[in-house]
Amino acid sequence: MLATAAIHAVNINGLPAWRLELGDAFALISAQGAQLLEYGFHGEPAVIWNNPHASFIPGQPIRGGVPVCWPWFTALETNPQAVRDAWQCAEPPFHGLVRQVDWRLECTSLEPQALRLTLRSPVDHHGLTTRLHLSLEPLALELHLEISNAGSRSIAMAAALHSYYAVSDVREVSLQGFAGTRYQDNLKDRVLCQQVDEPPIAGLTERVYQGLPDRLTLEDPAWQRRIVIEPRDSRSAVLWNPGPERAASLDQFHPEAWHGMLCIETTRVQEDLLEVAAGTQGGFGVRISREPTTRT
Repeated sequence: MLATAAIHAVNINGLPAWRLELGDAFALISAQGAQLLEYGFHGEPAVIWNNPHASFIPGQPIRGGVPVCWPWFTALETNPQAVRDAWQCAEPPFHGLVRQVDWRLECTSLEPQALRLTLRSPVDHHGLTTRLHLSLEPLALELHLEISNAGSRSIAMAAALHSYYAVSDVREVSLQGFAGTRYQDNLKDRVLCQQVDEPPIAGLTERVYQGLPDRLTLEDPAWQRRIVIEPRDSRSAVLWNPGPERAASLDQFHPEAWHGMLCIETTRVQEDLLEVAAGTQGGFGVRISREPTTRT
């Protein structure tokens, strides 16, 4: 029996969005920011954290899901010089130019084993065209950010798929794939460190990892599952949780919500920044799935 497949246009407090359904799998993506808002399976805890305290206000960033950060990450002045030189502007928004604008639906396709949707950004600086491709399969979801350069020169940029993953309790989960890599600890004056063992998450965490493998996992014993994160053309990631120290002061965030989410952001930042030559395409992405485990 074929899985039910459908893509529906919906409205969230005035924000256009699309809901994708394929059997038990579902996803929700907004036109604003091309932001994935939900991903999961009916009858199970969400895979991507759907923030119940998010404010869906046109023109304002949405906290949760998978925000697209491009063409720089965090504050522009913290990015490599090549990115700062390429993207000079008077009041650069935090996390880039595309989070608060409406992307245009370019195409969709419905197949028995995959639903596909492509959104195109209205930002066309330097002759660049930016698209987000979403593919929902019965057991996985894939996001791919594609940048085409029709301009006359190479352009440097940083980017992130700022993924919030849902967890039962961040203090009880375990990570695999980070041991043996290096990271910048943003809580310790950006000092460079070597990750010897897998990093535990006890609260406030803000690290930028480099040299990562093509498979990371997030094991959640209470929910008896393992989230598998497979970066595509990305060797860097940001590991972030606000902990109780910062959760209380964040907008669109309940003070206790920090223990139910963990950001493992697939990125092209710092030494892993993206440069797209004239007349070519570049990009990166991530494939997300989940595997059942048994309680130990």
